Amino acid sequence: MNVRRLIRLLEIVGHGKYCVDTATGTVISTKGKPMRPYLVNGYEKIKLYHKGKAYSYRVHELVAFFEEYDLLNQTVNHIDGDKRNNRAVNLECISMAENLRHAKELGLLNAPKGEKHSKLKADEVRAIRAKYLEDKVTLQALAAEYEISLRSIKGIINRRTWKKVYVINESRALRRS
Repeated sequence: MNVRRLIRLLEIVGHGKYCVDTATGTVISTKGKPMRPYLVNGYEKIKLYHKGKAYSYRVHELVAFFEEYDLLNQTVNHIDGDKRNNRAVNLECISMAENLRHAKELGLLNAPKGEKHSKLKADEVRAIRAKYLEDKVTLQALAAEYEISLRSIKGIINRRTWKKVYVINESRALRRS
């Protein structure tokens, strides 16, 4: 957490309006009732109000703060990889590099983009475009043949995807249409 967010959190919590049950990972409101978090990218977030303004914080950051973890220039990591498990025993403060390494170990990172990780190869994309340009087959038939979605086929044909892959004479065919 950066210095500005940490100082703001100190101001907000310093007034005693909010507290956290670190055993369960629950944020408690000024009225003594558990606050209901909302989800953003799989993380539970809570809005804390201070001087008429709303500030959003991830619940696991609040739990770590109330457990007095060293948050400055650190990131809070979920040990089990479950973004919604905000119990203090499941949290640790580590560097961003350590957090990325941990996510890789648990298989939580998205696969990289590119031909190496794609269902199709450049030659297959050329074949799809060539067949479509020659009016030999429908979009549905192409999707079935290459075992990909109709949306993916449309992306290839309309050049929203695989933009750098060309079919010979494709530019002439596109100018005619």
